[in-house]
Amino acid sequence: MKRTVSLTIVAAALAAPIAADAKDAALAAECERVYQVYPRLMLAAMIEGDANCGDPGSGEFVSCYEGETPAEKTARDRRRAIREHQEAGYKAADQACRAWEADKNDAAHGAALRSALADARATDSWRPEAR
Repeated sequence: MKRTVSLTIVAAALAAPIAADAKDAALAAECERVYQVYPRLMLAAMIEGDANCGDPGSGEFVSCYEGETPAEKTARDRRRAIREHQEAGYKAADQACRAWEADKNDAAHGAALRSALADARATDSWRPEAR
């Protein structure tokens, strides 16, 4: 009985650092995903916004979407709202990842990171109609 208890204690003591390393690896993988997605979302939000297709020498603004129909404008505005919402969520996750990577031993950074990652993932399916 004593031997079983001591083996159980040893096994638990060895498993704790392994579990912590696995959690750190999972968070690091999520942060890698954030680092790839966030810049793309920034660009996507910029692309959906109004762009200048005028002559750069004249300084006159000419909208690239000047001839779009009201339905096309509505669809583009909807896409932009989605991308801006996603960008904001992933920006917070990016900042949380950087703070966590700077100090992985701080439990507050880990908790903030897990929360920010969950919020960022939730933006993947967010739609403006659901407000």
